[in-house]
Amino acid sequence: MANPIEGRKKLRKKLIRSLSLQPSEIAVTSIDERFLKRAMDILGENIMKSEFDVKIFIREIGMSRTNLHRKPKALTDCSATEYIRVFRLKRAKSLLKQKAGNVTAVAYAVGFNSLSYFNKCFKKHFGNTPSGYIHH
Repeated sequence: MANPIEGRKKLRKKLIRSLSLQPSEIAVTSIDERFLKRAMDILGENIMKSEFDVKIFIREIGMSRTNLHRKPKALTDCSATEYIRVFRLKRAKSLLKQKAGNVTAVAYAVGFNSLSYFNKCFKKHFGNTPSGYIHH
């Protein structure tokens, strides 16, 4: 790529827009995309575990804490913690759309322990509450 900075900006825009829930849909063509595929695979395997956090993510992905904080921030403009939360929220939205359960069941299925925190995060991210999303 002639301009690596421009290439990374384009990748960031693409990832922020899609933050794919299906890692298999990502064409692994660069180091950054391989990292994101691995990250999404790990998140997908651990999404139901409410105890899954950055410490466990670091151990699973095999990176230092510093690098794990830098890489997602550079690629998606999200910290590692935000990346995990957004992944959970997007999966929740998908489950709600598929009518895979009520709001409470979906919240727990994507690793939230607190229904009120799930509602707050969902509304902040999507502009609507989970129940509002279902009925919309």
